[in-house]
Amino acid sequence: MLSAVSVLHASRNQRGPFVFACAACCAMEKEVNYKGCRYHRGSPKLWQEGNPKVSELVTNAMKSNLALGSSYVVGGDSPITPWELMDIRTHLLSSNSLDDFQLFTMVLVSIKLFLRSDELVQLK
Repeated sequence: MLSAVSVLHASRNQRGPFVFACAACCAMEKEVNYKGCRYHRGSPKLWQEGNPKVSELVTNAMKSNLALGSSYVVGGDSPITPWELMDIRTHLLSSNSLDDFQLFTMVLVSIKLFLRSDELVQLK
C-alpha cells in the first residue's frame, strides 16, 4: 500500500520529505494582505507537502505494527459443513453420554456465535 502512496505522490511532484501544513500560515490565510507567517514569508505552507511514506510518523507506525504482528498466530477457522455437523450429531447423541451431549452443545454454541475452537474453550 505504501508503494501506491509513493507513486501517487511522485506523480504530483511530491517527492521531498513530508512536511505538515503550518498552523500559523493556515490561521492567517483569511487576512487581506496575506503573505505567510514569519517563517514562511512569500511561500505559505497551507497544505501538506512531500511523500508521507518517508515521514517519521509512518515509519514508527510501521515498526509498531510489525512488532505487534510478530506474535500473531493463525487460528484454525475452517467451517464445519452441514454434512459434517450431521455426522457429529449422530455420533455424539447416539452414545447416550452426558459428556458427549455437552460436547455437542458446545459445538452448536460455537457455530451460533461464530467462534473458533480456542475461543469456545475460553468462554465463561
